[in-house]
Amino acid sequence: MHPEHSRRRRRVAVALSVVLALAAIVAGFLAGMPADVAPVHAAQCKSANAYCVSGTETSALTVSHHTSPSYAGTSTVVEPDDGESWSITAYWNTMWPPLPCTQLTETAYATVSWDGSSWVTSNVTLTNNIVDISVCQGSTCDAGGGSTHAWEYKLIVELNDPIRVGLGPWHNLRSVVYTTTSIDDGYTIEDPTETQGDCYTDASVSPTSQTFGATDALAYWSRCNHNCSVSGVSTTILYD
Repeated sequence: MHPEHSRRRRRVAVALSVVLALAAIVAGFLAGMPADVAPVHAAQCKSANAYCVSGTETSALTVSHHTSPSYAGTSTVVEPDDGESWSITAYWNTMWPPLPCTQLTETAYATVSWDGSSWVTSNVTLTNNIVDISVCQGSTCDAGGGSTHAWEYKLIVELNDPIRVGLGPWHNLRSVVYTTTSIDDGYTIEDPTETQGDCYTDASVSPTSQTFGATDALAYWSRCNHNCSVSGVSTTILYD
């Protein structure tokens, strides 16, 4: 065989071996990633948040229930008959340098309902880094006889920050996206400003959509306290 042909074959064989080795390394890395963390991909950058001793940040969403502008009645606030279910998706991103920045994401779930005396959570599904979901009581009125009616609550979510996968780079919490996945009907509340037992539920109403939500963008200054005093973003669920 001509020497030049032999050298060319050796170069091709070496290149093929390198490609196969890299493919095996990448496949092994992806197979070893936690199941609830999406694969890393190029994304926007996020600087580190101010450090919390607990190693966690807190996101918050205040949820109100109101009739839409097109509603024919006089009431403006609504008590959900059963409540609504939420998907809560968090995004963590690396800072630069180096570039490109990468992103990790996880999604948790929870249902929030009014049980006649307080807001409660159920069907809570956490992740490796979304470590707690709870609900804070909001606006109510006295319905008399020891019962109350309500139309507002605050959902608070505790998340690890920063996080990493294996020996990869640290990722800083950038945002938390709240989206409803299921919303039940409700009842309008008449005279919600009354405090002497005059407020009462009236007409049955249905949500104008099954999709409401908001995005809580985490600023540099951290929210280290996982309690009802934390502020965040808000959304209003509308009914007709």
